[in-house]
Amino acid sequence: MKVEKAQPQDAAELSRLLSLLLEEETPEETVKDLIEKLSIREEYALLAAKEDGKVLGTAMGVLCQDVCAGARKFLVIENVVVDERSRGKGAGRALMETLEAWGKAGGAYYAILVSGRKRRTGHAFYRALGFQEEKGFRKYF
Repeated sequence: MKVEKAQPQDAAELSRLLSLLLEEETPEETVKDLIEKLSIREEYALLAAKEDGKVLGTAMGVLCQDVCAGARKFLVIENVVVDERSRGKGAGRALMETLEAWGKAGGAYYAILVSGRKRRTGHAFYRALGFQEEKGFRKYF
């Protein structure tokens, strides 16, 4: 298995995976367009875990500039999803470790993520990676 930045040809598989995450369709053309736009922005990492040319999972990292704590950066992790048939085989861990290494190399001093209340398996996964549960809030517009 390898983890690399998502490529335009991965758009169909990423679209399918992202619809599993939110139970809402993300059109393939939208994903392809975003892959191309984000690939030139150094503060974004949209990753794909692949095996034998097939996308097993995806995750996105965004390096944000903090204004306190020495104005260091922090890493926001979003859209972590692994195909149901591929879970438990290391794709999620590989994605998260790659994002963490990328964030550290970019100057991040911590990482944050938000996970839906019902994703208990995901929560156990994040804890196993060293994330601590803290209070968080989200507001949709």
